[in-house]
Amino acid sequence: MTIIVSTNIPSVAASRHLVSATAQSAKAMSRLASGLRINGASDDAAGLTVATRMRADIASLNQALRNVNDAISMIGVYLGAADEIEKIFVRGRELAVQALNDTHTQIDRENAQIEYQAIVRDEIFRIKSQTTFNTLPLADNHLQVSFQVGVRGGDSISLTFPSLNAGTLMNGPPGNLSETPLNGDYPITALDEGLRSLNEARIRVAGFSNRLEYTAQV
Repeated sequence: MTIIVSTNIPSVAASRHLVSATAQSAKAMSRLASGLRINGASDDAAGLTVATRMRADIASLNQALRNVNDAISMIGVYLGAADEIEKIFVRGRELAVQALNDTHTQIDRENAQIEYQAIVRDEIFRIKSQTTFNTLPLADNHLQVSFQVGVRGGDSISLTFPSLNAGTLMNGPPGNLSETPLNGDYPITALDEGLRSLNEARIRVAGFSNRLEYTAQV
């Protein structure tokens, strides 16, 4: 009995080429769809390792930049509070100079003391207590913070926010304008110390903000 096997060699070759072309087309379409040259380990095993690391670094750098912007925003909240306290100290000093003048009666000084206490003691206390960023108290108890500005564990810079407590800034109590003849120029001296300490705090924090702006450009 004779067995005859008929083989269509051109058809087999064409089928093999069709399978290969289909696989190459699918790979090309995958790259076009994703926009990536490497979509899997089979595309470039060594290159995939590099690409994965670079993608992680890029994502981390973007987050570090957001961290810097958040830090600048946090500092802006603190400096806004400091600006308001400056206005209070300036007004308080104006009242203290007024109380020193003997053209004013004791009742006038007591009235000036009411406003003085309301702004220098009560309002500064409110500002200090309510100046927060994401619930963090910025103006009280010398808050220490660390900002992650890079992709590595050690890429961080730290800042301590100076307290905006009136007694801390003035290095003592604000004084009493109704007792000006007895206290002499003490309220003025205390307010001058408050302004000096406040400016020092603002310079320190604002300088740190400028540093962050340079960090964001690196």
